[in-house]
Amino acid sequence: MGYKIQYDSKNKVITITKGAQYITFSTTKDEYTFSKMAPQPLGQIPVVKDGNTYVPIEILNLIGIQNNLTSNNILYIGENKQQVKIQPNAIIKSFDEKNQTVLVKDEKIGEVALNLHKDLIVQDENGTKIKTNDWLKEGQKINVEYSPIMSNCLPPINNPIKITVFSNNENEKHYIFGVTKKLDDNKIQIKDEIVNITKDTLIIDAVKGEAISYEQVMEMQSAYLYQNKENSDSKFNILVANIPQDYKAPLVVTVDKVTELENGVIEISVKENDNVYKVTKDTLLTYIFGYNEVGIQSIPTIKNLQEGKKLLVYTDKDNNLSKCFVTTYQETYK
Repeated sequence: MGYKIQYDSKNKVITITKGAQYITFSTTKDEYTFSKMAPQPLGQIPVVKDGNTYVPIEILNLIGIQNNLTSNNILYIGENKQQVKIQPNAIIKSFDEKNQTVLVKDEKIGEVALNLHKDLIVQDENGTKIKTNDWLKEGQKINVEYSPIMSNCLPPINNPIKITVFSNNENEKHYIFGVTKKLDDNKIQIKDEIVNITKDTLIIDAVKGEAISYEQVMEMQSAYLYQNKENSDSKFNILVANIPQDYKAPLVVTVDKVTELENGVIEISVKENDNVYKVTKDTLLTYIFGYNEVGIQSIPTIKNLQEGKKLLVYTDKDNNLSKCFVTTYQETYK
């Protein structure tokens, strides 16, 4: 089953590991631990005989390993595959900073204790990695992708594979995500928002990375609509359209600060998240204009990346910047 077993002869402790799973039990005490949580009762003290350690079969259930004893006394053991890739919505109830655990209330299975291990992926709804702990607050909405093994104690303990953090306040979002529906008179509906497509609307094909016309927007395809914020006196509409399923779409971000590093590298921090994007010699840096709009042909410089400038950024799975398009939109604040 791929588990690694280690024995600490000094402390009489057996450790079982597999990936992020971490299970220990003592050969002298009636207890076990799952993923470094507080000890739980095992049912009886393990028995050591002829160099072998015997534990109650119940430990398999407690740590989420499926087992079945047949009428012929044959024991089948396997991992509980039913919990793989379960992604129910959950809400954070509390955060234990000392033990780096989060107690959440899952809509389907109730309370679950999540371990914040080093391999955990935390991202926002766009798939952008979150590197700070600002999201660890009571009432925060998250989406959990659980690892295969869920302990059988109360609350159950899990080492999640991925956590997606959702905005709790729709007004805080700088975009709307949904499926496009074309209306009459050059209008597009996304969720409850109806967008009037004008000459000032920048429509971008997510895959091609180029401006397209209203006619080229495909219906019933995912899209991001970015609009000016309420505290802004600027006017902009950017529609990132024709997004295939499971495709990492580009993001529209607002320049906060720009720093010029050695070897011509430009470091860009943005207002929407904690990411710092680095423009290197391998990054495609260019302007993007509306469909059939004639624009500047030169390459943008650091002077063109002032605070408030809207950028369209493409990143890979590790969040490295591969393409950076500079738009004509400039965010200003009242």
